[in-house]
Amino acid sequence: MVLVIRPLKIIKKMKKALLLIFLFSQIYFGQANNTAEKVFEIANEMYKKGDYENAIQKYEFIEKNIKQQSAELYFNLGNCYYKLNKIAPSIYYYEKALLLHPGDNAIETNLKFAQKRTIDNIKTTNEFAIAKFIRTTTAHFSVSSYTWFSIIFSILTLVSFILFLYHSSATIKRISFSAMFVFILLGVLCFFAAHFFTQFATKDKAAIVFEDSIEVKSEPKEDAETAFTLHEGTKVYVKETLENYNRIQLADKTEGWILSTAIKEIR
Repeated sequence: MVLVIRPLKIIKKMKKALLLIFLFSQIYFGQANNTAEKVFEIANEMYKKGDYENAIQKYEFIEKNIKQQSAELYFNLGNCYYKLNKIAPSIYYYEKALLLHPGDNAIETNLKFAQKRTIDNIKTTNEFAIAKFIRTTTAHFSVSSYTWFSIIFSILTLVSFILFLYHSSATIKRISFSAMFVFILLGVLCFFAAHFFTQFATKDKAAIVFEDSIEVKSEPKEDAETAFTLHEGTKVYVKETLENYNRIQLADKTEGWILSTAIKEIR
């Protein structure tokens, strides 16, 4: 007997299976979102009452167990730790919040307050004017925002092109032709903004020192000479990893080797 496979039936079954998978995923993520929102509200109430320790537990439950991230979540965690005079984790979470919501005034203000309470006073080196302009300009939005802007401008370009080709009105044709080039230009600018933002963000792995005090070595070994000492809350940039040591660079370009366990990468 020869078995005849009927593609149509197989396709129908595949569609049903995919539909079921989609429905179950929607239910799962919907429940996860509902749980996260409820826990977030409870944590917010605890924060308002000054119960910062328990608020932290709830916020971190959302981060670690429900696996949800948001600028609001990290901002609130930073506030809780700041209220408890725990500077390193407060700076750490403010920095994480800024990654998700660049240019936010409230986050930047609180981060500056927390940084003022650090011991190490590290002066930044002068940055080239063009590099500084690009970095500060592109930091107003996240990479995902620039991506969406690019998609929107691409769609608008296509719509303008279709209007230019098929619309009977000469005025509409002229306007759509001009708009098409404007949208192309804006789309290209958004693409390059996302590229430069990613380049600046991933150039070095930023991290925060979590130890109260830690010796930074001249070489990646315990008996090496101490180059300098850092304290909690200081921001460093990881340049290289070798076994249990990281070669770090400070904002003033000073470099040294620090134990990997003494710092926590922001990303």
